Parts: sequence; structure tokens; C-alpha cells
Amino acid sequence: MEQQQQVGDLYLLGALRLRGIEPVRAGGDGHRTTWVFDENDALRTVVDEYYGRRLSLDALTYAEAIRSGKGEAMQLRGGVS
Repeated sequence: MEQQQQVGDLYLLGALRLRGIEPVRAGGDGHRTTWVFDENDALRTVVDEYYGRRLSLDALTYAEAIRSGKGEAMQLRGGVS
């Protein structure tokens, strides 16, 4: 079975999506949403670049990806609280 990584950081989620890495599923406990990704070299590279502050993304596209992830998290949470 392939290993998976959970991501709860909207900013990292946005970066991964902009690099073409999509989660296999998302879920939450009513308070916090997490996205699950299959562990692979592409995922590790983006995560390393993100935390190493070497990742470069278009600012407006990145902001939209973050907003999209936030909206998704709100839906999974059951609305705005």
C-alpha cells in the first residue's frame, strides 16, 4: 500500500495544487480539515521547496488557490461559524 501524507495547511495545499498535485481525499472532524495526498517524489519536492522557502509561485494564482482551499474547508466543516 502506498504511503500517504495529511496536509492541514491551506498555504501548502495551494502550493501543491498549483504544482499539479491533487489530494486523493479530504475530510475533517468539524473543526479542522485535512487533505490526504499519496506520498511520492513530486509531493516531497514541493513540500521541501515550500518549507525551505525556495518555492516560487505566481502571487495572484496562489492567492486564488488558497481562497479555493478555504472555501472547500468551510464546506467540509458545514458552513461558516
